[in-house]
Amino acid sequence: MNERARWRHRRLLYSGLVTDVVGACIVFCYFQLAAWARNYYSVDSFVVVCNGVDEEKAAQVSHWLTGLLKSGQLSQPSYAALTQSLLRDFPLIGKVSWSRYNPSCLTCTVAPVAPVFRINNEYVAATNGCVYHRSLFDELSDSLPAITVNESWLASQRFARVYTFIMSIPASVFSAYDCVYHDPYRVVMTPKNDLDLPYRCVCVVDERSVTLLPDVVELMSRCQDKEEHVVVFDFRFSGSVITKCITHKQYTQLQRV
Repeated sequence: MNERARWRHRRLLYSGLVTDVVGACIVFCYFQLAAWARNYYSVDSFVVVCNGVDEEKAAQVSHWLTGLLKSGQLSQPSYAALTQSLLRDFPLIGKVSWSRYNPSCLTCTVAPVAPVFRINNEYVAATNGCVYHRSLFDELSDSLPAITVNESWLASQRFARVYTFIMSIPASVFSAYDCVYHDPYRVVMTPKNDLDLPYRCVCVVDERSVTLLPDVVELMSRCQDKEEHVVVFDFRFSGSVITKCITHKQYTQLQRV
């Protein structure tokens, strides 16, 4: 082998060695950087920020996070998993957000659910669309709308439809009408008894036709010549409103679920 060939082989050998050394250095630096990043961004403390949550509930959330921190579950947190777990363990927490202004300190901001309407004098629907027993809330405002709902529609997988429907109705309607939700296709709206109206009438609507519900003054004008009976107005069908007289027994049955 001549000198030129030997030099070529040595150059290839040196190039391979240099490549191996550089590759090893890159891998070493990568793992060093990854270890530094894990240590730098690892959570070792937390802060709970409460927007409207009482002190007792805030202390419970703080205790819950302390347990996760001690077990190492907060070191590299999954925010989606943390949110799901926290909302499951604290059903009266309605909103959770996470932030890390300091890389090693996790800030947990929580806000409570708020009641939006009462159901069957026993339950409360909250801003997160869930149903709670009214005893879970310390106080309920008298201004909260109260509705009657068929028990079969209070199940979690079905109540979303009821909630969407009720939330679409203006508050002014609830100030004038009592609502009985039989199912999405039969909702009975009756003028409130405390209005002391001269005539009795009841309106039957569904999810679509509730927007056609008139105010009480217009409704009373429609039944002035039928004062000997209770009048039912059915708005569910396209075209003119179906109007008919019913007995007091039928009137009472419509107001039940």
